[in-house]
Amino acid sequence: MVFGSPVGGDCVMLAQLAWDCLQGSKDAVGENDGLTRELLGLYKSLSRLRDELANPTSLVNRANDERRQELEEHAADCEGILKVMNTVLARYNALGREQRKSRRLWQKIQFGNGETKDLREVRNELSAHASAITMGFNLCALHSPGRVETTLEMAEEQSRRHGRSLRGLRTSLHWVIANLSSVVGEGSVRSSYANDDKIFWRTLRNELVKEGYDNYELQKHRRLIKDYVDELVNRGVL
Repeated sequence: MVFGSPVGGDCVMLAQLAWDCLQGSKDAVGENDGLTRELLGLYKSLSRLRDELANPTSLVNRANDERRQELEEHAADCEGILKVMNTVLARYNALGREQRKSRRLWQKIQFGNGETKDLREVRNELSAHASAITMGFNLCALHSPGRVETTLEMAEEQSRRHGRSLRGLRTSLHWVIANLSSVVGEGSVRSSYANDDKIFWRTLRNELVKEGYDNYELQKHRRLIKDYVDELVNRGVL
């Protein structure tokens, strides 16, 4: 993406959508509710990205194409859940005062693909999107890839040549970590599992398998993947 591409305009739209959801949540459940707090965090992330993309000399626009593309993809992935929540909140807030008194905000949210999520899952997903975007900013701030990242990138390419693709593993790993962060809460994912390395790896591996990666290939590169997470921590990304 270059400055002035459609992605910048999309981010303006996403930031506005997040703002609309935030205001709707304040009206529906108040400023101190968990849903409102998560929407506020996501709005701040998207508005920062909007401003960064509008500035040709910003950190994001000076980052390499891969870093910038990943960050933009994380932002674009917010659109679905924000549109659903905007509709749900608008419908709820359109109810009369008496109707709202006798009816709490929907505890189950229906998505366009037929999937149903409860509000806790929605809050976690909003948090994960905000964490992924923040991680993207931190990656853009790095002037060069780390030693372990370079090795992992080579492993991705080598596995592709042999028909056992690890393509996009780093990007998927970033999203998995963001998802786990939304559940863990305070502190980094790595520090949360500091006393149980086996559980940390099993959790990480299982989530990567859900993303479509082969268990054998993940086990084969276990040490490299874990070292990469540690490198992210040491470089201030997590």
